[in-house]
Amino acid sequence: MSIIGLTIANVLGNLLRVLVQIPSLYKQGYRFKLYIDLRDEKLRSMIILILPVIVGAGANSINMLVDKSLASGLNTGAMASLEYSQRIVTFANTAITTSIVSVIYPLMANRLNAGDKQGFIKYLTKSIIIICLFLIPITFGMLFLSKEIVTVFYERGKFDSSAVVLTSMALFGYSLQLPFAGIRDILNSSLFSMKKTKVTTINGIIGVVINIALSIILSKYMGVLGIAIATSVSSLVIALLLLNSTKEVVGSFNISEVIIKISKIILSSTLMILILYFINSLLSIENSFIIILTDGSLGAVIFMIMCKILKIEEFNEALNMIKMKFKKEG
Repeated sequence: MSIIGLTIANVLGNLLRVLVQIPSLYKQGYRFKLYIDLRDEKLRSMIILILPVIVGAGANSINMLVDKSLASGLNTGAMASLEYSQRIVTFANTAITTSIVSVIYPLMANRLNAGDKQGFIKYLTKSIIIICLFLIPITFGMLFLSKEIVTVFYERGKFDSSAVVLTSMALFGYSLQLPFAGIRDILNSSLFSMKKTKVTTINGIIGVVINIALSIILSKYMGVLGIAIATSVSSLVIALLLLNSTKEVVGSFNISEVIIKISKIILSSTLMILILYFINSLLSIENSFIIILTDGSLGAVIFMIMCKILKIEEFNEALNMIKMKFKKEG
């Protein structure tokens, strides 16, 4: 059915994402009713809280539109390169961040509801470190193998070597945002659990304004790479603003502990890339898929060894989370 078939498949896929959860809900005693009580205080409260979130989500969409609009004035293929590279980064961020947020968010909300402020801060701190534990080495890997990743994902048909170069430049710039975007999502969730949705929206809008200004400036000098870097800088600013907002709300948030552990993760990732660079120069592999497979496997082992040496305890906790998940599914 050509392109119409793709849209139908997309709609059915999203429908199944809803339907697959209904049996589990029914086991918990949940029942659907075709009735909405607009006078319900909880419903009204939820609508009031969600309105700023909708504005914030719209701001992010504007961000993407601005990127593409500016890219349309650059060389041929610039707009497509931004879109293709953005998909890769979004996939990596969503796969890691959504998984962690879905586990951590209810735990943080429960701590708040129980009045356990210290427990909330503990979960928040650990979630930031665990997100960085995954996303920082992935960021380093994407920066190191941006061309090979784009080649494996897209180089076929009319997507030739020149398109690979342009898209890999965009991927290089967008990859820088990964850890900041992950931290942003965790902090947004923590502020949501504290019903501080207006704060997240204001910070998001500030980030959009910064992205627009930087994109206009950097695109003139760096083209596609400049637009991608502007988005990454915007993500960094939003993460810092949210971190400051969170500290103002919770008060005793220990940022120094987070900085020390993130520094250890950056050191581990840096050493991983240096070793991989040396190994690649010795092996001289030409096939992009083999390079990604080899570097991904070796890189994971090197990074894990470094985390053990530097005694990053959240690494063991992350491994236990993965083991428990597989054990449960098994």
